[in-house]
Amino acid sequence: MTRDARSSPGSVAEALGGEVPGLLDLATQAMGFCVMLWETESDDTAWIGSPASILGPAGADGGYPPFDGMVHAEDRAYWQDMRDSAAQSGTRRYEFRLIRTDGVECWVRAYEIVLPATGTGRRVLVVLEDVTAEKNLRTVEERYVSLVQLSSDWYWKQDENFRFVVLSGAEEGPRLPSLPYGKTRWELPAPEGADTQWNEHRAKLEAHEPFRDFEYQVLNRDGKAAWVSASGLPIFDEQRRFRGYSGYARDITELKEAQRKTAQAQLDANQAQRQLLQAIDGVADGFVIYDAADRLVLCNQRYREIFRTSADLLVPGARFEDIVREGVRRGQYPEAAADPERWIASRLAAHGNANQMSEVLTDDGRWVRVDEHRSANGDVVGFRADITELKNAILRAEAANAAKSNFLTIMSHEMRTPLTMIIGFAEIALESAADPRLKKDIEEILTSAQRLLILVNDVLDLSRILAGKLRLEEVDFDLRTSLETLARSFEPACLAKSVVLRLEADLEPPSRVYGPQHALEQVVTNLLSNAVKVTAEGEVVLRAALRRSGTGTAEIEVTVQDTGSGIAAEQFPHLFDPFIQADATITRQYGGTGLGLAISKRLVSLMGGVLSFESESGEGSTFRFSVRFSTTPPATGETLPLVSSL
Repeated sequence: MTRDARSSPGSVAEALGGEVPGLLDLATQAMGFCVMLWETESDDTAWIGSPASILGPAGADGGYPPFDGMVHAEDRAYWQDMRDSAAQSGTRRYEFRLIRTDGVECWVRAYEIVLPATGTGRRVLVVLEDVTAEKNLRTVEERYVSLVQLSSDWYWKQDENFRFVVLSGAEEGPRLPSLPYGKTRWELPAPEGADTQWNEHRAKLEAHEPFRDFEYQVLNRDGKAAWVSASGLPIFDEQRRFRGYSGYARDITELKEAQRKTAQAQLDANQAQRQLLQAIDGVADGFVIYDAADRLVLCNQRYREIFRTSADLLVPGARFEDIVREGVRRGQYPEAAADPERWIASRLAAHGNANQMSEVLTDDGRWVRVDEHRSANGDVVGFRADITELKNAILRAEAANAAKSNFLTIMSHEMRTPLTMIIGFAEIALESAADPRLKKDIEEILTSAQRLLILVNDVLDLSRILAGKLRLEEVDFDLRTSLETLARSFEPACLAKSVVLRLEADLEPPSRVYGPQHALEQVVTNLLSNAVKVTAEGEVVLRAALRRSGTGTAEIEVTVQDTGSGIAAEQFPHLFDPFIQADATITRQYGGTGLGLAISKRLVSLMGGVLSFESESGEGSTFRFSVRFSTTPPATGETLPLVSSL
């Protein structure tokens, strides 16, 4: 039976001396220990201090059961080891579990001190300390460390001077320069110029405050800079005395690099955006972007200047329809005054379709070209160009062209009457002239007057075409007969030059068609006239062939081919310009105005065809065009009004 040395001062207590038990009692109470004095010979034990804090409440007789019976069954090997080692002098330490008298399991740390031998037995002083809380904490730490080791983090622990005493997981990989035991965090090697807020961190540590995600730089084992993020909690013992810190840390070098790259990419993107906005503001035209929901994304300053009446509405997020409607209400668009809703609907439809150009007139008299395109993601990108000067120039040019056409028309009409009279009187005078010299002079007058009349007629036709006033009349005529008549009219000129003129009309019956006969004959006449003029020998061929026929229609291809002088390649771009001839010697030798091809090209275009050519200098030329005729008669008196858009 274990007994308290204070209540049973037998030989054991006497062996300690009269004052020793009292001193030990005070010491053990102050330190939270209890001391057991054990006589190995008699296996008698006595307690100094208060064993209740470790062994639990004493029995009714004030004593405790045998100590070896209180040792946990799984840990009795430690108690046996203590008994065996009691035969030897020295001090040893053990940790094992006890079952207290109240049934609670606790951990104790036992310091075995073997006293000098007296007689046959040994005396052993056993100092017991309750380390249950410490063991539990250690178990939790071990489990925590195990979990940390399974992750990329590592566990650390510091003493009350903030020096590392435990570092689990740091050995794997070059996270730190070396195991930093005995060093504080700020004593670790760091890159030169590392900007770490150590003062703030140390203040937290000195105040024993928890911290989270504190970031600092170190040099890893390869000598490269590494970033570490640490979090920690302060450690206190049962008496709330500060014992250090524990926590976890992780290598965030890759994260920091990714953040740096992201930040740099954002800076680059911001710089690119600033440059883009500066470039957009530098554009001479207005520039605007509306998103897929038709809300304003951005516009440049020029856009605001063009639409100054509604400039205050041009803010990001504003709806296009709201901007247009308010602009109409403020009178920004004069064309909308007559019917605002109709104008707005038309403008919204054009904006919705995008990919087209239009023109609007603003309240300050400026004309603006609207050019919009829809991107793949649904945004509408638009340009607004001030075309007021261009518009005014076009209007002035159109007015000048109309005045010129009117002048030419008037002058042509005024000149045709006296020229017709001159030709008529010259023909009468020629018939009655007997003097050969006089007859020759009259012939010169007649030839000159006829050439002048041709020029007047050509100028009049060209002015009508350019003014869009020429109306082509559809008539019923025989195409083969018409072409034969035209060919015969050029036979005298060909015979005079020993040039063969051939007509090849591959027309299926019926040859009667309905269409602009006069325009067709004028084009063929111009082409035959040019071919005969430039052909000194060889042949001129007029061909007409049926290319396609359908219900009530027939497409005829007409070709004029000659073996004349041909056309130089450098003359091709200007061949159909008015008053232009491929070879100036033709004008000097044969005359002509240079209007024939210009008029022919426009007449063919008005008939719905295209006049093309092939030529090589010295090898002759070929001109061809196709015209679609109707094979059924139109309504009586119907004409074909065609307006030139050239």
